[in-house]
Amino acid sequence: MLTSDQERECCITLTEAASHASHDYQALLSAHQMMCSMNRKGDCYDNAMMETFFSTLKSECATGVFSTRAEARLTIFEYIEVWYNLQRRHSALAYQSPEAFEQAYIQSFSESTKAGESQRVSTP
Repeated sequence: MLTSDQERECCITLTEAASHASHDYQALLSAHQMMCSMNRKGDCYDNAMMETFFSTLKSECATGVFSTRAEARLTIFEYIEVWYNLQRRHSALAYQSPEAFEQAYIQSFSESTKAGESQRVSTP
């Protein structure tokens, strides 16, 4: 529910279920200015990446109850921006942090671009 003058968007992501597609449920979401995102039939991987991230977030960061929203925001921000992106190693990234993986990619792309330029320059 929106309780302040600021407009906020809220999206509830659900797996396929007939009750979530019902007119009553959709009307309730609409009354509270919320959107519903549902997987399509047979599309079980639609939200797999985000579901994995939120599972990790819950198990590694949000393990208790926060005293205030400000505390929750700060804790989650620090988890994502300091730990998850800069330090935490990810098996899908050859056990590198996202930051290290991105830097290695940029460096390899830069080196391959330079190699391609030097080949063009040396070709008569």
